[in-house]
Amino acid sequence: MVELDDFLYDFHRFANETHNLKDKYEKLPPAEKQRIIDAAPEMIKSPNELFHAIYTWLERVDKEMNITDKD
Repeated sequence: MVELDDFLYDFHRFANETHNLKDKYEKLPPAEKQRIIDAAPEMIKSPNELFHAIYTWLERVDKEMNITDKD
């Protein structure tokens, strides 16, 4: 169970970082945003897309594990 707890802890931290990344990306000027997108892997269209995918996954994991609130 320790490994699962470690994974979930890091997953929540990762999700929070994707939120921070999305917020910082949104503050960039359009030209800089485009440079970031041009360098991204083809499967990722924007940090916003990454953020939503990670949070959807995290919500599903939390529901499966019956986690209601985790910092």
